[in-house]
Order: sequence, then C-alpha cells, then structure tokens
Amino acid sequence: MFPDFRKPNDIDWIVFNKSESRSIRHDNGSIEEFHYLPLAPRDREMNADEIYTLKVSHAIRDIHWAKTMSDIRFLQMKNCQIVPGFLFDLREFWNEFHGKNKRGSFDVKTKEDFFKDNVKRKISHDGLHCLLNSAPSYLKIVDPENGVTPLEDKFLDLTKQEKINVAFEEALVIGLERYRNYPERKAYHFAQRDLVTRLHPMWLADFVIENWNSVFWNAGNATFLFEKYCDLRKEL
Repeated sequence: MFPDFRKPNDIDWIVFNKSESRSIRHDNGSIEEFHYLPLAPRDREMNADEIYTLKVSHAIRDIHWAKTMSDIRFLQMKNCQIVPGFLFDLREFWNEFHGKNKRGSFDVKTKEDFFKDNVKRKISHDGLHCLLNSAPSYLKIVDPENGVTPLEDKFLDLTKQEKINVAFEEALVIGLERYRNYPERKAYHFAQRDLVTRLHPMWLADFVIENWNSVFWNAGNATFLFEKYCDLRKEL
C-alpha cells in the first residue's frame, strides 16, 4: 500500500485457528509469523484503515510500544482513519488474548491515598506540576472532591489547545518524576508510554494516540512547557 513504509523484519500472516499460531525461521534468515486474529476479514487482506485500527487497538499495551506508535504516526500521515466497531472488538479480543489491560485506579477518597505508591519523590507530584506551570492544567479536569480523579466531561469541555496542554503537562511531569536519568526527549517518551499503556484513563490515552502525529510524538511541540521542563531537569 505504502512503498515508503519502513522495511519489515518479517512477514506476518493472520490465521483463524489458534493452533496455527507459530513462527518460522527459514534457511535464508527470513521469518514468517502466523498470528491468531479471528476478527480479521476472511476473504481479503485488511485495508489501510483496518491496519491502522489494529495498531491503535494495541497501543494501550506495552508490547513493542515504540514501534507501534511509530507505525501509528506513519499511518496518520497517510490520513488513515479508525474503524470504531473494529477498534472496540479488537480491544475486547486483546483482553481475552493478553489478559485485561490493567490501568491505574482513581477510586480513592483523598489525594494522599492516591500517591501511596512505590515512586520515590523528592518533590511531590503536584509540586512538580506547579514548578512546570504556575497554573497547572490538570486542575481543569480533576474531581474537586479528591483533587485526583480526571473527569471526562470536564476534559471534553476544554478547548483543543487546553486538552493538549493537559496531556503534555502530565507527560512532562512524569518525565521529571520518574526518568530524570535519561535524556530529556527519551524521558518524555517513556512517560507517554507509561501514561498511554497504564496511567491515563482510557479516554485520555486515546486522545494522545489519536493526536500522536499532529502533536505528541515531538516533545518540542509543548513549546514553553518543554523549555521549562528542560530547565527544571538541570535545577532539580
């Protein structure tokens, strides 16, 4: 479909019987992999939108995440579109095949309860938000009752730029908090991986995925937030 796509490492085939799943390495070094995917069309190969939807369905799992997001970016540049029903069915299937996608729970009564985790912090998570942005964006979407739980309705009421700021700010804070020993852009990508695959609620993860090429693949698109993030990495 797209001659300018990256050179593949192997050839993937879809099979409709689980017992046929296997990997074959040929004498010439080439590899063929047979993947069980009963939801795929049986009378034809998947079209570009379906392949894109397949990639998006898997992006919420930390399985070859960097390659998956690179492919998503490429397909977004080709104007591929999500097939909503196929996406829903695929995610249900992955829950059966890989196990349920485990995501962070916001079912807490207080902020103190939420931050009882294994992350070692010199500065509190909210303190990092305030250092990065004197008017933290996350405050626009959290439940005022506990100051932690992100609310989809509040997020949807924001402008597109406000939504982008919320997602960028959270990733940059996670990068400061958990990946200070890595180069600044790699730390940002590790943070986005954590957020998309397990920390964000699903609707916020989907916002990041669907705007990956246009916005989030490049940390520098965060403009002043990224500049402040780089400065804080030197100061903290």
